[in-house]
Amino acid sequence: MKTSIPIGQCQCGCGRKTTIANRNKRGVLKGHPTKYITGHSSRRPCWPAPLGKKWCRQCRKLKLHRYFWGNKQSPDGLQAACKKCNAKNANNWRVRNREKSQLHRLKSLLKRKFSMTVEQYTKMAEDQNWACAVCRQPEKVKCLGTPRILAVDHDHTNNKVRGLLCTRCNTALGLMQENPSTIESLRRYCFERCSLPVR
Repeated sequence: MKTSIPIGQCQCGCGRKTTIANRNKRGVLKGHPTKYITGHSSRRPCWPAPLGKKWCRQCRKLKLHRYFWGNKQSPDGLQAACKKCNAKNANNWRVRNREKSQLHRLKSLLKRKFSMTVEQYTKMAEDQNWACAVCRQPEKVKCLGTPRILAVDHDHTNNKVRGLLCTRCNTALGLMQENPSTIESLRRYCFERCSLPVR
């Protein structure tokens, strides 16, 4: 597999020799071979790929079709960059645009799992003063240095939303299988045997 192209050949990979620069250009000094032939570029390789394979526009490696996501608008039905490069680009975008990424993930999660909108979630959080419905404390568990959003507690039988809980209370409720008798037994146990005050 070809991973590097010699100097003096078109860097798009077509195999043709480039001309000598007669003046200083971007990234090329006068008297040195140019990088590309006129009309060629690194963004769209100009040489054919074998049947069943495709050149990645970003890493410029020849890969099988299964390493590319589909794209109906593309002539070959595949994206220009491979899956690995796409994942790297998406991760870099999430790091640079953390707030936009979190908002997009929140919209998708609320619509997919709870049929809620961000406005409905915000109103419910404001009614709870942005605190957990059980412990009445704000979320303390952090993700990448920032507090996580309150988890949406819902009935798993009819998917009805019941309230917003912090990570700890939501996890505890799940571990107790939402059994009221178990929760009451734990409350009595804490009241009788634990030294911490019961709120």
